[in-house]
Amino acid sequence: MTKKKIRRLFARAILFASIYPLQAYTLSPVAKGFEQPVYVLFSKRVGMCVVEQAGRIICEGKTLIDIRKEVRSGGEMGLLSAAFAPDFDQSSDTFLYVNYTVSNGGAIETIVAAIPMRNLQAFSAEKRILLRFSQPFANHNGGLLLFRKDGTLLIGTGDGGSAGDPYGNGQKTNTFLGKILRIQPTPRATNPYQIPPNNPFAKRTGFFPEIYAYGLRNPWRFSLDRLTGDLYVGDVGQNRKEEIDFVQAGDNLGWNKMEADLCYKPENCSRAGLVLPIYSYGRQDGVSLTGGYVYRGKKIPGLVSQYLFADFVTGTIWAFPVRAGKKVGPAVTLISKAGPVSSFGEDLDGEIYVVLYSGEIKRIAP
Repeated sequence: MTKKKIRRLFARAILFASIYPLQAYTLSPVAKGFEQPVYVLFSKRVGMCVVEQAGRIICEGKTLIDIRKEVRSGGEMGLLSAAFAPDFDQSSDTFLYVNYTVSNGGAIETIVAAIPMRNLQAFSAEKRILLRFSQPFANHNGGLLLFRKDGTLLIGTGDGGSAGDPYGNGQKTNTFLGKILRIQPTPRATNPYQIPPNNPFAKRTGFFPEIYAYGLRNPWRFSLDRLTGDLYVGDVGQNRKEEIDFVQAGDNLGWNKMEADLCYKPENCSRAGLVLPIYSYGRQDGVSLTGGYVYRGKKIPGLVSQYLFADFVTGTIWAFPVRAGKKVGPAVTLISKAGPVSSFGEDLDGEIYVVLYSGEIKRIAP
């Protein structure tokens, strides 16, 4: 056998391993004892921080913030995520950003706020509210906050709830609901945020300028590929399919004209101008999607470039390979019956963590 043929076979073996991760995987325990955890994030200064739905954030056993008296929690409501300001690890005077629901005279509202952090102490009473908007129903609140490398903040919002998007918020362009929003926080300025000038609808009549993408039902969890910056969104389905989307500026993901790649409203089912998911699964595989991350760590070479995701109800964790926003291989089951996966997390080294709503944090391990 020639050296050229050996090199070709070796290259094919590497490609095969990346597309078909054959080794077994497990969940390695990291921490437990949390009350309904819904998110985990990491910082050099405070380590691993766990967001509890009721309104606490706990970092390495210490409470960072406790806003339980303010938060309306239960069902899909509560403190839904948090994000450290881009300068959090470098500055003693910085901010922690939070997304949570409150009651206002019985009505439900979403708040996105910046909490001042001075010398790692949170001053919740001094928070600056960036966005505040009404939720017509208790479910589909989205809730994820995620900073991009350019310092802009992505905000996921659900369609406002009930079933079937009764107000058509997914397709409306004059509401924050059913969207990925993008803003530039300026919590020390007169205006708490600015509109990034390159937002796709910043100068478009009839569109809120904060909108980055629309046509979403409930983008509960999404992530940015730390290598490429690509945005992958897990959008929870209605009653037939769950979907994973590769999202770019200005995209219309179709809800509620479409549910994944199926017509939701047969009388209005033109796919023109819509961006369909890169992957979806039906009720035979699960009921409620939890979006994850593209693995870029070093401890599990067989998972590199694989997008990990899960189903909250069945507890199945899958992965499929991605390249340039496209699915380039089959979805493979990594772990079955993991438990109620409410979120994934990515540490500073790119290793992937699993948040179990039952109270545990675990790490994906070979």
